[in-house]
Amino acid sequence: MYAVYILQEVKEPCGGSAFKPANLSAGDSDGESDDSFTMSLQPSKKGKPFEDFEAQVLEERTRKKTIQPQNGKRDKGRKKGATMKQKTKKVILEELEGIAEENEKLRERVEREKLSWLTVLSNLSPTTEPDLAKNMYALLQEVPSKVSWEDIGGLSDVKRKIQETIMWPLLKPDIFKLVKRPRGILLFGPPGTGKTMLAKCIASQSGSNFMSVSASAVTSMWVGQGEKNVKALFDVARQVKPTVIFIDEIEALLPSRNTPGLHQSANNIVTQFLVEMDGTQSTDDQVVVVGATNFPQRIDEAGRRRLSKRLYVPLPDIVARMQIMSKTMERQRHSLDSDHFCALVRRLEGYSAADIVQVCHEAVMGPIREVMAEIKDVQLLSKDKIGPVNIQHFDAALKCIKPSVSTGEIEVYERWNRDFGEA
Repeated sequence: MYAVYILQEVKEPCGGSAFKPANLSAGDSDGESDDSFTMSLQPSKKGKPFEDFEAQVLEERTRKKTIQPQNGKRDKGRKKGATMKQKTKKVILEELEGIAEENEKLRERVEREKLSWLTVLSNLSPTTEPDLAKNMYALLQEVPSKVSWEDIGGLSDVKRKIQETIMWPLLKPDIFKLVKRPRGILLFGPPGTGKTMLAKCIASQSGSNFMSVSASAVTSMWVGQGEKNVKALFDVARQVKPTVIFIDEIEALLPSRNTPGLHQSANNIVTQFLVEMDGTQSTDDQVVVVGATNFPQRIDEAGRRRLSKRLYVPLPDIVARMQIMSKTMERQRHSLDSDHFCALVRRLEGYSAADIVQVCHEAVMGPIREVMAEIKDVQLLSKDKIGPVNIQHFDAALKCIKPSVSTGEIEVYERWNRDFGEA
């Protein structure tokens, strides 16, 4: 069976031209109808056709086709339903092997990637589409092993609870087999207090894979596609376990189903999340969901129950502020003594961790601005010309950097913590 494609040139309103395929059907040489398909090629921003048009045609033509050998019989060793796209992934990895022959580091990474992806692909659930699994597999991130608990200033109580409920079961699953551990943890509080850093530290210290998920990676304009994405996400996470799924702004994916005007597709995504996290299809698979939010009151009630550990990440206290300032300024030249640091941390009350780091960066810019006022040309700037940071630079920084969190917002978080948070 052969398919013929005709590209029609279409005049753009701005004078350019783009190409689009004509409405054609595919059939065999005898005129009998076969399973036809439709391919839509969108013009690029510059109005030019795809450069890899042949690759696009091949992908669409073989997207749902079963690989058949030349003799017309299926190989006994191949899993039923294997698609051309799966084989294409394998071919691409084999080609990367050839490129990486002279680069030992690249070769090791290709071998690791090949083994990991092919293992995930072969163990997928029959109801999970390989294309969606590939998109979810791309969410895996490499977390630096240097991320430690000492990098997070303060929050001693929060870190202790995370270690007891999440870290210990991940590191010693045989000992905690009889202990029901939470499948989800919710970190809520003002913005800039270290919630994302805590999630990265969990993945780094436990040796787990880290998947960072946002609403755009799961939701779709097509009805029913969002639920499939959620299922593929958890299916891939189970194949590469232990896995930490970090969902920033989780209220966007788990909104309350009582919200007026909530679309049915969003409702279905919430339901699929609940099923995957703690439903009949979920198992003890060392997959932990870590959600971070600035609006915990917007999360669905059932989702709140799944996120059984709800930890309030408050603004840093005076000890935490001192740790954050010392960590930020340890690699900078400065003339500050202990009295200066004590005076600064008292003036920084009400600032979040991100605000404190911003104040330090603004203060570091002070000596640079003084040198630039004299030399005028940045090309003449050198390290030996830049003086140390002093208390006057911090005074100027505090005048232009204000707290990002209001007192009213803190009261809302503390009230929600008393009602639903961890004591």
